[in-house]
Amino acid sequence: MLLRIKRSLKTAEGKLIEVHILVDAGDWIKSRASIEEITKIIQKSTKLPFDSISFTPVNIPSKLLHAKIYAVVSKTKPKSENRKGFIAVTSGNLTQRGLGIDKNKKSNVEALEIIKKAASINEFVKIIEDIKKKYILKTDTQDKFLLMLRIFSLGCFYHQWDGNLGNNVRFKLTLTTKGKQARAVDDQLFPNYTRDSNTISRDPLNLSSVFEVVPKPFPPRFWATYSIDTLVGRWVPLKISKFVDNILEKETEPYIKEIKKISTPKNINKIVSELEDDFKEFKDNDYIKEKKDVIKSWKERMKSFRNNSDLIKSCIFKYEKVPDMLSLLNRGIVMSSYKSLKLRLSMKQTKGLKAVIIRAFDNGGIQIEDELDALTQKAANMLNTRED
Repeated sequence: MLLRIKRSLKTAEGKLIEVHILVDAGDWIKSRASIEEITKIIQKSTKLPFDSISFTPVNIPSKLLHAKIYAVVSKTKPKSENRKGFIAVTSGNLTQRGLGIDKNKKSNVEALEIIKKAASINEFVKIIEDIKKKYILKTDTQDKFLLMLRIFSLGCFYHQWDGNLGNNVRFKLTLTTKGKQARAVDDQLFPNYTRDSNTISRDPLNLSSVFEVVPKPFPPRFWATYSIDTLVGRWVPLKISKFVDNILEKETEPYIKEIKKISTPKNINKIVSELEDDFKEFKDNDYIKEKKDVIKSWKERMKSFRNNSDLIKSCIFKYEKVPDMLSLLNRGIVMSSYKSLKLRLSMKQTKGLKAVIIRAFDNGGIQIEDELDALTQKAANMLNTRED
């Protein structure tokens, strides 16, 4: 395909003086590169002046700019609107494989049509100008939108699950009206149980003791210092996320081992005997609503929990990496995140990642990559020096 384009350019006897690229904003985000970085790459390849190159992400609401069209077009003459050149309409993406120039000879098989009619060229130029006019994000809003996208593209998101390790193995009972009344009279009626308005519960396995044996995987200050809570999850810079992923992937075993040590069948049977005594006393006094099979259900749940390493892992760490979603973010979510972050961060004294983001908001993202690199080193030091 590239050979046909080169031959057509040679036939037109043209000279490359400008390069202009329109790309869907979502596809640009996937590249993890800023507009300036991409423009410099194009400049290095073409040897053109920097201001002769434009790389423009466009955002067409609820639509994807999916066309693969490459054109070499002359500038209009003063007295004529007709342009010379050609348009290459193809199925191939702007990649080495798509263009047929992959060094490993794994190029795709693509379709290509070369169009040279002046009317078609003129119409193509008008379409491009219309897209730029309607769908380029403009002025200050554009700068904020692109800045927020640029910042987001330098990291990834994590979802934080509610609850804690103990919540997943709690034994819970629902109080009757009589049980609530009795508890109001005797505050010590249900020792060892946590109480709310309608229930009593306890963690018979005392899983919180796991962290007395094996230190928590992240220091308490880690997430507060090196992540930011956004509308779509906690955002973490990419290089710091590598540390997080490594811990989530490789440091689970000591916790699983300790939890399995606590939840052996022998220990569970011993706890079941204790729960049966509690249940009988509460039921005889008409304090609880459940039937005795609630104990059997808890026992089965503990067996399942003990054998499910993934569930144990999610209960310990609580954070789960969100699949790459930046290409799905619409302008409304991005701008809402920008406004809420700037408002919340401006109302408090910030440090760590929050301070870096505030400076990026104020200076347009100048040197944000360098600041994130410095922050990454601090994060590494924190994790490497945490208590063993």
